[in-house]
Amino acid sequence: MTERQSIKVTYTQRISRPMIWDLNPYINASDPKNRMAGNPLLRPELAHLAEISYSLTTKKGTYLNLALYRRQTANSIEDVRTVDTSGDR
Repeated sequence: MTERQSIKVTYTQRISRPMIWDLNPYINASDPKNRMAGNPLLRPELAHLAEISYSLTTKKGTYLNLALYRRQTANSIEDVRTVDTSGDR
């Protein structure tokens, strides 16, 4: 068996569009304790993913893999929760 080395570099750009319930501005009050409303101004989420990896297989059969990974997201689509402390429903 011979020693083998490899380097791999990858880059991906992904776009995630908001779902219809994320955009719907009308309040869903079917459960008075959990009201939900969307934001029609939401923009798509854009993610950049990059990875570089190095692999080594020795003559004795030992395998080593090192990897670095980075993800950067713009316009992340997330739920926002607020608490009504006044007790009004």
